[in-house]
Amino acid sequence: MNTATDPPGSAIDTDADMPQEKRIPVLIHVLNVAALVLLGLIIFMATAALPRHLVFLSPILILLLIYKLFYKRQAIILCYFALTVFTLFWILFCENIVAIDNLIGTRITASLPLGPRLRAYVDAKLTSSRRHFYQQCCGDPLSYNLKPGSRHTETYDCQTCNDPYQTVADETGYLNKQMGLMMNSPRIDLFIAGDSVLQGVGMPSVVEALREQIPVTMWNLSLNGYGPRQKINALITYALPKHPQWLVVEFFSENDVSDAIEDDVCGQQADFRCRFSFPELQRRLLAHPVYRTMLDVNPSEISLFDSYAENDFTLAVSQQLIHTLRNTIKLKIREGSKKDNAPFMIGRPVRPTDELRDGQFLSWVRAGMAVTHHDYERLVTRLASLENKPKVILLYNPSAYEIYRDIFRKREPEYDEIAAYQVEGQKAFAKRNGWIFLDLTEPLKNTLKRDKAWIYGRYDQMHWSQKGTAIIAPILGAELLKVMGTRQ
Repeated sequence: MNTATDPPGSAIDTDADMPQEKRIPVLIHVLNVAALVLLGLIIFMATAALPRHLVFLSPILILLLIYKLFYKRQAIILCYFALTVFTLFWILFCENIVAIDNLIGTRITASLPLGPRLRAYVDAKLTSSRRHFYQQCCGDPLSYNLKPGSRHTETYDCQTCNDPYQTVADETGYLNKQMGLMMNSPRIDLFIAGDSVLQGVGMPSVVEALREQIPVTMWNLSLNGYGPRQKINALITYALPKHPQWLVVEFFSENDVSDAIEDDVCGQQADFRCRFSFPELQRRLLAHPVYRTMLDVNPSEISLFDSYAENDFTLAVSQQLIHTLRNTIKLKIREGSKKDNAPFMIGRPVRPTDELRDGQFLSWVRAGMAVTHHDYERLVTRLASLENKPKVILLYNPSAYEIYRDIFRKREPEYDEIAAYQVEGQKAFAKRNGWIFLDLTEPLKNTLKRDKAWIYGRYDQMHWSQKGTAIIAPILGAELLKVMGTRQ
């Protein structure tokens, strides 16, 4: 109650002094404050990468201060209570994201930065159309393919740029359109093992076009994320039992050596999901006696809460949403700063898993090439035991930089050195082991230099667009026919 000396509305008023209809239950205040703190923690843990990012908590502190000053005003209470309801709804939504994807067919889960444990849970529980529906294969914990018969959905370039492309995994867990060919044929003439570029992202693979150009039966063993290890395991598991005449091992200049290093640090004790968890890879790289010396990463400055975010759906969904918004803004700014009509990004040879120290680029490539050749040696050993050996084509698939240097981009000595090292290393390995080395760089460059055609997407400078696939298919087919024709 106010005394004679206390003016009405002074700071010592309490809820008890308010009219009955205006009293706010204490529970509402507790819920509002707790929800605000919880929301702040979610945002902070989903965005903080460095200790200085504590500044991200300042908006929550300001909101708490405002609440302390105006907690008796019903309008303020209602606004904060709405925020409380939103926070609880958001947590409920995130924790049930797999069920939501299953119920309405969305693909949110496929893009989340999940750790191995939650990825295994998603693989077991997710039943709707999804981008990745993987299972272990080929007798190797780090090898995987799609579950045969599962629906595969992918959108090229960005989620809103094109219509989703949907198909069904074939009997071997890949994306061949000639369903039943492997099951019903005692022999397949040609097998191709590559990564997402030859799988086809958001569209049919270039291999489907090759079927009309090359008069042999063929099967595509290419899949998103495949590195040298998975490609060799796929060929040994699926190709060799079919007594092929030709094997094509793709080497993708942009990421194969880094994929090989990732497999190396994941090790036999992990499973393939290790490859899809950036925090897990980062921890393993920093613990490796060789690779950690090449990285420009201070262990105290790695993302503070990634290990929590990858094992919690609420943090993972929040982190993905924030990263998507941030990347969208960056792309808009970058597009607005373009001074000409040239593509604003061009994929370069070798995309390291993490930032490298100055002068360590070539060391990284050398280390990755050594692991790559170790994987290739397993195929060499297996072929040596066969009476009728297939011929092996080592296909060098260049990065966008190697194709478009001197067209849309000036030469950069470091990238040229890396590209030359990879080409010469693969050429030498092929020569030592009786393989055929096929470099697509010059055939592609000659065509594109004349036509100035852009074979990638607006945002995706790694995978060929539908137009690019149509341009590349006859070039790749002609080059394969040359080596196959001269060797048959």
